[in-house]
Amino acid sequence: MQDRALIMMALVVSMTIVLSSTLLLRRPHVYTADCLDAQTFARDAYTAYATRSTIYGTYYFHYPVTVTQTTITCNPCLVSLNIQTLNNTTLQGRQRLLLNATSGRLVIQTKG
Repeated sequence: MQDRALIMMALVVSMTIVLSSTLLLRRPHVYTADCLDAQTFARDAYTAYATRSTIYGTYYFHYPVTVTQTTITCNPCLVSLNIQTLNNTTLQGRQRLLLNATSGRLVIQTKG
């Protein structure tokens, strides 16, 4: 019985490795600098929202980042964040942003 469990666990681990490597081959840019700022922006937005604070940052978005009233997403970079915002916009290129969540909803303002 234990041999079967070990074989099944080894099979699950090997399938996970194969599937994850396949995803990386299709989307190699996810772990490069092209997606780094989109991931950093999502992390900063979540931090500002969770702590009800203000964060100022400069980001360069190689791929469009879509902001709606309920989500922040960047499909090529596998970024998806479900938080309440007051904005509906698409961010691309170099952006200087003020992320303000002191009111309980995230407000994204462009600066200069």
